[in-house]
Amino acid sequence: PSKMENAFTKKVPPSFDGATSFKAYKTATELWYTLQDEATKKQAGILIVGQLSGQPQSLALALGANAIKAENGFAQVMNSLDKVYQDSVEVQKFNAFQELLRSKRSSFSSVSEFVAAFYARLHEYRAQDDVQALSDSVVAMLLVDLAELTGKQRNALFASTGGRFELELIAKHM
Repeated sequence: PSKMENAFTKKVPPSFDGATSFKAYKTATELWYTLQDEATKKQAGILIVGQLSGQPQSLALALGANAIKAENGFAQVMNSLDKVYQDSVEVQKFNAFQELLRSKRSSFSSVSEFVAAFYARLHEYRAQDDVQALSDSVVAMLLVDLAELTGKQRNALFASTGGRFELELIAKHM
């Protein structure tokens, strides 16, 4: 059986090789850490290093055994990985914006499924600190564009909203 990316159990932390998503790895590792009792948390640095491979493991081992097995070994290992694998704030903002723009509705998804997925991406974009705000009317027009509605569907939508481009109103009538 193949191993799922970022899969973990209470006893075994997620693995990371540097080629998969660091954000997903970090989230999974933080979730794994919260499941641990205090005694295991003190050994968490050692446990996560055992699940690293390639460059990530080399970076962690460069900290030295004393740092890894220290009470704050988990934080030290994660900080060393952050320095190399965590995207800069600007890259995070750009990636969130790109995800928003790439969220076209597929022919297999309903409009309501698409709207829910769009809102999730919009939330992720807006969650970025100091992000350039997009007005609700611009976001509403983006939502309509990415939904790939037919001309007839667009006309019906705009008629139902009285021609107003308010995000909540547009989403409600989609």
